[in-house]
Amino acid sequence: MKINAILLVNNEADILEEALLSAMKFCHKIYVCDNGSTDGSWALVNEMSSRFSAIVIVELSCLPFHQPSVSNVYNTLHRQFSDDDWWYLLKADEVFAKSPERSLKEAAVQGSNGVKAWCAEFYFTDEDLANYELEDTSLPFAKRRKYYRIHNQETRFFKNAPKQTWSGNFHAATPSWITSIAKTASIVMRFSERSPTQMQIKVGANERNEDAFNNADSHTTLTLKKAKALNTYRNDGDFVLHKTTRIASYAKALVQGALQFTKLAQLAFQVRFKKTISESTIL
Repeated sequence: MKINAILLVNNEADILEEALLSAMKFCHKIYVCDNGSTDGSWALVNEMSSRFSAIVIVELSCLPFHQPSVSNVYNTLHRQFSDDDWWYLLKADEVFAKSPERSLKEAAVQGSNGVKAWCAEFYFTDEDLANYELEDTSLPFAKRRKYYRIHNQETRFFKNAPKQTWSGNFHAATPSWITSIAKTASIVMRFSERSPTQMQIKVGANERNEDAFNNADSHTTLTLKKAKALNTYRNDGDFVLHKTTRIASYAKALVQGALQFTKLAQLAFQVRFKKTISESTIL
């Protein structure tokens, strides 16, 4: 069993190396494609690919229509791997709390072709701002940010299918034939709020506003979450998943499952109807 990751990069130079090094712990290959980075992210990827054979550059010229999308990367590479292998939909601002390999092996035994992960969203809070000038920036964000909340789960892994392409809705989270989803893998830690500068840029602030947090009169430019209202991670692998979040997630999964079943039933009816019409015409 091999785990291959697909990563589209777009201006995440501050955390990109951390995400890649984390994924390399359990990935066979990480296929990286640039999506218009202007902050040095792509130069960093190229530098890391020269040091690590697991990081593979995917040039736009190699993709259908030269479009950087996860589906295009998959369709370009899936025939190189077997149906025992998995794809990981990697994001540049995340790391897994522990390797998902065990969960994927269990899913394969169960006959599942997709695996979800609970997403722990880490925030830059009022407490982080108060201690920001004293922060040790040499540490990875996984060690610097500790206030989080788990809001949802996402399908982040799916089985490779050498004979099936990702067709139809190319912007869908996974291919349409990923229908048997196993229990969740490890917690994925997402750091979409990393520093004042990064947050300002994320919301479209221009350069003259990037230092707003350094000014006591202007650091409220962005709304920060209160640390006391969030859960605290102590780097021990233990996370708090609130019951309401679990129930809401399962309810959403049931609705999505019902919609998928309805869609498949409609397709089956259409095929049968066309066959009936065809047979009637022949008679």
